[in-house]
Parts: sequence; structure tokens; C-alpha cells
Amino acid sequence: MSGESEKRFTVRETIELLQAEKQDVLVSPKQHAAKQKPAIPMRRDSFRRRQAISYPSDISKIKENETSEDTKPCHEYKPSKPVSQLKSNENDKDVTSTIEELHPDVSAEVNSIQSTNDDTTIEKVDQNSTLITKTFGESPSNITSRSSFLTEISKIDFLLIGKTGNGKSALGNTILKQNVFRSLNSSSSVTKEVTSAKAYILDKTVSVFDAPGFGDTDGDQTVSNKLVLDSLTAAISANPDGYHAFLLVLRFGERFKKEDEETIVFLKSIFGGDFIRKFCILVMTFGDHFEKDNQEASLQEWLSKQKGRLADLLKECNNRVVLFDNKTTDELKQERQLKQLFSFVEDLVLENCRYTNNLFDMAKSTRNKILMGSNISTYEQRYNAILLNLKAIQKEEKLNCDTTLLKSMLQTCQEALQNLNEDNREYGCLQEIINQFKYLEEAVNAEIDIRNRLSAYKCENDLVQAIRKSRDQLAKMQYQDLAKRLEKEKMEYEELYKQERKNVTELENKIRDLYKKPMAQIIKSKLDSYFKSS
Repeated sequence: MSGESEKRFTVRETIELLQAEKQDVLVSPKQHAAKQKPAIPMRRDSFRRRQAISYPSDISKIKENETSEDTKPCHEYKPSKPVSQLKSNENDKDVTSTIEELHPDVSAEVNSIQSTNDDTTIEKVDQNSTLITKTFGESPSNITSRSSFLTEISKIDFLLIGKTGNGKSALGNTILKQNVFRSLNSSSSVTKEVTSAKAYILDKTVSVFDAPGFGDTDGDQTVSNKLVLDSLTAAISANPDGYHAFLLVLRFGERFKKEDEETIVFLKSIFGGDFIRKFCILVMTFGDHFEKDNQEASLQEWLSKQKGRLADLLKECNNRVVLFDNKTTDELKQERQLKQLFSFVEDLVLENCRYTNNLFDMAKSTRNKILMGSNISTYEQRYNAILLNLKAIQKEEKLNCDTTLLKSMLQTCQEALQNLNEDNREYGCLQEIINQFKYLEEAVNAEIDIRNRLSAYKCENDLVQAIRKSRDQLAKMQYQDLAKRLEKEKMEYEELYKQERKNVTELENKIRDLYKKPMAQIIKSKLDSYFKSS
């Protein structure tokens, strides 16, 4: 047949024609169309449409650069060698290898179509074909084609995070369709360490890692934060490939409070400031409650009405929200929930791929500040103890020349400064506290110096008294000269004492100012300014 009678065939039709050609049975286009099952309707510019191949009805008359003028496909059929040369090894080659030799450009597409039965996934790629084409130029290096995109989303890794009692572990069981995570309706976290499980769901290998919950009320908050930080660090290390998405579990029907916002800030300090925007999907559990309370409204309508902190969170995660009913036994509903979740994962993969150890390491400085927060209270207690003792000593009516207690206070202050300097070199957030301890060290040193001077003056005064007792034995002239000298020295000492006392008063004023402004207020203002800046 001539080039004017050429007909465009899809990749699947091409495969079947090649199979027929390998068996030396050439089928006419009409016969082929009669045997062919109804094709899936193709949208304009869809994945299959753009990959359609111009294939002549008579395989024996293929010409290398022959193309119809009426219809010119995106990928022209240009075999690298004649079909007759491929017959010599037809017993050793399957259809896929034949396609690779005839048209290397479409081999990846053929493989991807043969290797997946998930029409929903391919349809998703069709719908986003324009986005994929634009994105591949800027995507991570391991996603360079549609084929590798399908490979990437065939294995999905999730990390479950959220407050205790929000149904986090139950969500993991729902996703994997098996009871692998211990789940109880309790205000205390059942999960004490990172647990994981995997299953084959909707033609995908899904791995779920369940981390301990936040906001436990059965322990100190600082200790709890430290344990959570350690467990999340272990979760990142447990999966070297990284995570496609963090599933931040919220409970429908529960107000998004200030402590929830603080939890988000805490998570950002662990994973990085943009992890919500790039890698997070919000999962609202207790979906059965939503259906009872909102029978006429959809989830998107309900979300659009939210205000305040929750609205800000929804905007930050680009409205990636999935409603889950962990109690439902309706298989269609379960599948619908999972498909919506996987759809968001595909969008994240197109934009950011995975959250890896490298991204976790970049947030190390902010995690260090969290660790440092547990030691600030210890430094505050030391500071307040030294300050109170110093004020008590300064209020004594009778000056005591004993400096033992003051020297002990000075040693404690110097040890604290040494530890603070070491921590500051590592964390870089303690300079304000270091300055406060330096002022306190100067005040203690000044008080010790005053008492040393007073002790020396007391010894000198004893000498004066001894001289006065023996003045009758001295000659009158000698006595007058000596008396004048002693009086002059006394005046000098008194003047020196006044000057030192003035310095002490100034230091006392500084200490009073410090005392009026508690250490906790200074630390709080410093942390507030830090969190606002982050």
C-alpha cells in the first residue's frame, strides 16, 4: 500500500501486529480492527495519544523516513533495521525486545504499559502529562522519565506523625489492611518506639512507619520532647531511602488548639521549616463522625469554611487533606480513601520526590536548640541560687571578712560559664545567658575584693591602736609626726573605702535590675524571638 493509506496505531496495536509478523501472518487493518477489543477513549494530548506510532498496514513496505502529510505523529516510526533481519533470532526475542530494536524511543513506554495493570495510575499520568513534561526538566535526577515515575510510585513509604489519641496507629492498620500496629483509645501513647510494616496494596508496595505520639500527659514535657526527637531520628535512620510523605494525623471534631500549633512548630524544628509544604499530607481520622455531622457537605466544602490556625495549616500543605474512616468495613470506601491518598503522593513525587537523610541533616541546628532547651532550666536554677546568696550577704549588718562562701559561689559561676561556652560553640544560642552569668561573676568578685580590703584595713587599724598605746613612751615630736602620718593614712583608707563602696552600690543596682527581670522572662523572650524568626 502507498504512504497515503497509512493508519496510526497505538503502542498496544503495534505489539500485536509485531506478534503477527513474527508468526509470518500479516493481518490487514480491517481484520486487525475486527479482532481488536474496543480501545480506551483517548483524550487530546494524552499520554497514549502523544505516544501513538504511525504504522503502515503492510509491514513489508516500511520505509525509513516515510510519513503521511495529513497526520504527523509526535514520534515517527523509524526502524533501526529491516524487519527481515529480525526474523533470524525470532525464537530468542520477545515482543518487547523487538520493539526496542524497531523503535528505541518507545521501549520505555512499552515496558511501563506491560509491567502495570493499574489503569488508574496510567490515567493519572495522562491527566498530568503536561505537568510531567514541564516538571521532568527540574525534577530530581532519579525521576527522568514517565517510566521511572511509575517505578517510583510503585513503592511508597509513609511516616505517621501526630498527637497521641488521634488514631495514628489505627490509620496505619487501615492503610495496610491488617492489624499490625497496636491501637487503643487512650490519652497516653501506646507506641513507645518506631514500628513498621509493609503490604502490597493496589499494585503498590506500601511501607508504613509509626512514630510515638506527641503531647503525652504522663511525663515531663522536656523529657517527652527529647524522647520524641530521639524516636523520629531513629525513624529517619530506619529507612535510608527516605519517605514519600509524612502523614500528619489530625482528629476530626477536635479543635485545633494552641498546643497543636506548638506541635507543628516542634515538627518543623525537627524536619525543617518547609517539610509541611513539600512532604506533608494531612489525614483526618474519625471520618465516620464527619459523615454524621456533615451529611450534605463535602470535605472540601468543610475545609473551605475553616479559619485561624487550621486554615493556615491547610494553606501551607496546599490543601492535601484525606478523610479516613478507620472503622468502616466497606471495601469500596476503603479503596477510595487509599486512592485519594496515593494521588496526593504522586503529586508530591512529581514535585519533590522523597524526604531523605540529607534534608534531615540540614535541620540539625534547630534540633540542637531543642536539646539545649532541656538544660536551660538547670542554668536558670544555678543563676538564681547564686544571686539570692549574694543578695543575702550584701544585706548583712556586720561585715564579715570571711570569703569562703563567696569563693564557693564564684567557683559555681565559673563552672557554669565554662559549660555554657562549650554548649554555645555547638549550639550557638546561649550568648545572652553567658552575658548574665558574666555580670554575676563580676558582682561576686567585687564583693570578695571588698572583704579582702576590709580585712587588710582591720589589721592596719589594730596596728594604729598599738601605736597609740605606746605614744606616751614616745617623744612628743615623734608622736605628733607619727600621729599625722597615721591620720593621713586613715583618711586615704576611708576615701578608698568610700570609693569601693560606691562601686559596690553600682554593682548592687545592676544586680537589682537583673533580679527585677527574671531569667525565665529573658529566656522566654529569646525563644519567642527565635521561633518567630524561624
